Amino acid sequence: MSFHDETLPSEGAKVAHFCSMCGPKFCSMKITEDIRKYADEHGYGTVEEAVIQGMNAMSAEFSAARKTISGEQHGEAGGEIYVPESYTARK
Repeated sequence: MSFHDETLPSEGAKVAHFCSMCGPKFCSMKITEDIRKYADEHGYGTVEEAVIQGMNAMSAEFSAARKTISGEQHGEAGGEIYVPESYTARK
């Protein structure tokens, strides 16, 4: 509750279970604080550094899982508008 005490209009509002910005099961200010604490604990640094780390992690994950159910590789012809007929022909 200390997160919103400065913005609440009256003393009565400060003893409520939640403020108008939040709900009874979460506090947006607390979530933001938890995310910042997690980032500090895990060495993410600035927002830009966190974005770069996240993009690199997701890129590695997607690269590792490039095969489809049929076993074809994404990227062999996926970026092409016109693909060779041999690529689309059934084997």
